[in-house]
Amino acid sequence: MSRLSEKGRKMLGALGVPLDIGASDGIVVGFSGGADSAALLHFLAVDMRLCSRITALHVNHMLRGDDAERDERFCRDFCSAHGIAFEAVHINIAEISGGVAVEETARNERYRALTDCAARRGAKYIALAHTETDNAETLIFNIVRGSGLKGACGIPASRPCGIFTIIRPLLSCTREETEEYCRENGIDYVTDATNSDTHYTRNFIRHEILPRLRRINPAAEDSLGNLCALLSRDSDFIEGEAERFFASLADRRTAPIAALAELHEAVRTRVLARMYHAAGGGDIDSLHIRAVCDIMSGGTGAKTELPCGIFAVVTGDCIAFMTKAELEEAVRLKALDMPLVFGENRFGDSLIFVSREPDA
Repeated sequence: MSRLSEKGRKMLGALGVPLDIGASDGIVVGFSGGADSAALLHFLAVDMRLCSRITALHVNHMLRGDDAERDERFCRDFCSAHGIAFEAVHINIAEISGGVAVEETARNERYRALTDCAARRGAKYIALAHTETDNAETLIFNIVRGSGLKGACGIPASRPCGIFTIIRPLLSCTREETEEYCRENGIDYVTDATNSDTHYTRNFIRHEILPRLRRINPAAEDSLGNLCALLSRDSDFIEGEAERFFASLADRRTAPIAALAELHEAVRTRVLARMYHAAGGGDIDSLHIRAVCDIMSGGTGAKTELPCGIFAVVTGDCIAFMTKAELEEAVRLKALDMPLVFGENRFGDSLIFVSREPDA
């Protein structure tokens, strides 16, 4: 048994994918035609004998002209030769992206195509061919970019994607092992010429950084993969603690400051991120979370503006996340309840000046 087969079988078991003959859960396999995806597809269809449950999906991004058409033909012929159900989807990424954030657009559209295929086929799983080498590249990229613990966890072996589950059976295998598997099994594959262009950050890491790390430790990818696994374990615990506290809140957008102060900082920041999201925000960076923490000791009325038009506001002994309209309404109601004095009367950003004027 090859190293890839051994590691892949172990990963499938760890992911809880049913492998018995009577299992009916369908699997959509992302198939680019490269060594990694060719190895994954062959491993699942031939080694694991799951051919009847598999649909291979090839996404043609229409970015590489004749090369893209060549890759699609290769994938179609590969599946025909192995009796694997095949679908190809054409997506004009250049047109959709307008030339901006092309890679991100391609990724988003690719996942959309995969989930659409899974829905059509009644599949439960979406299998992707990310490897331990991909994981190492991602970890390095995220660390240099300045990510926190979440980014340092690398690529997850599985994650929910709507009603489907994304699985990565080869995540403990290196790229060297996928190519070795292809050689051992006489599997042809295509090579994307852009993969050697080191102007792309990920390619630079692949061709310039990782080879240098292997000089320090030939098993650098294994070491980085182990680090990701350990960090993921710790992150899961912290996220679980944050979720328990967040779920206990009567109003998911408001929490007692004293109770938040008792939490470990790692948990507290994640609770605040969840509260921000509950108020209508998206992802939030550490700089804005720090700003929220700073106002918590500022007394009633202290506030900070966050992305997506959300405000964090100290209201009595609580911190609350609200929209601008909600904040203005809260200030108005508070103003109606408070007596006016001669001179300045401040209510948030509003100012009422009261003076003595002679009767007309």
